[in-house]
Amino acid sequence: MTTKIVAIGGGHGLQATVQAALLLSTDVTAIVSVADDGGSSGRLREEFNVLPPGDLRMALTAMAPPSVIKNLWMHRFEGQGALAGHSVGNLMLTALWQQSDPVTGLQQAAVALDVRGVVLPVSLQPHHLHAVVEGENGERVDLFGQAQIARCTDNILSLTTVPGDITAAAEALTAIRDASVILLGPGSWYTSVLAPLLVPGVIEAISESIARLALITNVRDVNGTHIGREGSEVTVADYIESLRRCAPGVSPSVIICDDSDASTSWQALDFPVIHSRIRTAHGAVHDPPALARTLRDWLSSTGA
Repeated sequence: MTTKIVAIGGGHGLQATVQAALLLSTDVTAIVSVADDGGSSGRLREEFNVLPPGDLRMALTAMAPPSVIKNLWMHRFEGQGALAGHSVGNLMLTALWQQSDPVTGLQQAAVALDVRGVVLPVSLQPHHLHAVVEGENGERVDLFGQAQIARCTDNILSLTTVPGDITAAAEALTAIRDASVILLGPGSWYTSVLAPLLVPGVIEAISESIARLALITNVRDVNGTHIGREGSEVTVADYIESLRRCAPGVSPSVIICDDSDASTSWQALDFPVIHSRIRTAHGAVHDPPALARTLRDWLSSTGA
């Protein structure tokens, strides 16, 4: 029986996860955050009132085989004009959405790119993020928007969506409930990994699913700092605490860490932890084949 894998997140982290998942299964769904408000995505959502296309485009191209069309979708315009900074894929998705609804547009894009899985937005309603952070003097400071929060180095106390009454896409909730494996992370912890979990209905769907949930942590850079880290977290234990705080009820079946974290103290964690080399040779990003091997070994050990 084919393993139904759902990967939740956004950005470069989700790219690595879905590429690893496709080495394990032919039934892979990416559920993508739509809270981005910076760069090309922010400009297009503001001008055309559409979902921010960037993370959805990245998921589509990550699941597509090499082709001229894929290369075209990844091309980003240079210069100083109106198109500067936009990628062709972002513009194509915006055009498809003007002709249809978001899910249909993504399905049409998937056909054009020969995508081997399914890409879904976590919500059909573009939204923003609101973080409350602890300032240098202990005061509480409000940060609004993914772009601003992504640059934060202070302690993030809470994270919510704005508006708060958005709903999750029905297709995304169905995929989560039907999944046998859910992959969460890696990626920018608050704005890519936690952001989709904040959408009402997502945590409930995860709770209703029989899926095993693997939390894949970020690798460390040459300075020992987790890539994609926002806020003041310095250990994976801190990540787990913020997961409990921002997404109560989401409980990993396993935590998968790069072996560069092997010396970290894990006494505070209540979950099985796998240390395995899941980074590339230069150590800056996740290596999909290595991540796939680690996931395969974990699934095999649990009887999948």
